[in-house]
Amino acid sequence: MIKILGSLLLLSLLIGCADTSKLENDFSYGNEAKLALLAVTDFSGYGKGVVYFQPVDLKRSKFIGDTIIYAACNSCTPVFKSKKLENSDTPEFFLNTVPEGTYVLVSKLVREFNSTQVVANYICYNRAVSVFEVVSGRINMVAFGASESEQIASLKKLNTLVSQYPNITADVEAVKTVAVINFESGSLLYPDAYCATILEGRSFDIIKRYNQGTTALEPLSPVRYNGRE
Repeated sequence: MIKILGSLLLLSLLIGCADTSKLENDFSYGNEAKLALLAVTDFSGYGKGVVYFQPVDLKRSKFIGDTIIYAACNSCTPVFKSKKLENSDTPEFFLNTVPEGTYVLVSKLVREFNSTQVVANYICYNRAVSVFEVVSGRINMVAFGASESEQIASLKKLNTLVSQYPNITADVEAVKTVAVINFESGSLLYPDAYCATILEGRSFDIIKRYNQGTTALEPLSPVRYNGRE
């Protein structure tokens, strides 16, 4: 397995870590909010980590905007400002606000430790990847790698957790998949590993569309794990 040590940014991701903050009891969010609230839970394996979302324009079949880096693990650096929504001491969901739109998960970064160093493993998703729709004024649940039963159970759990916050009045819904795409990833610096870099403006192939949307996400099958097929 190729082990990749990155730049100062990467080192800040891996070494400068602290526990992700728990969602404040007085946190307020309602149907009138201009941003969408994303609630992420991860069943995909390889461990929990930092995930990379990319906005997409399905009309032009192009990636748009900057990659959104999102902390979805208990010990991710707080610079990403995700909040834990948990029952007791076990993080269940990681929350953050994002602009309304359509997104795709392109990569995940997972830390591993050995006796001498911290290493970064990139998991790349670029084949048969779900494009999901995120709506403002709504708590949008994304359950990556979840089976149908796990997704239903996660939605019930999220509703229960949210009900404990009196100032959260927005509806909770699972995101809808609106398309499935393939694309080429990689960068000049890390062509086989850093699969979330500089995607803005690149084209992708739409292999399936859902006109009405579906709450089922495509199974997550990494095409590359640190550059290996």
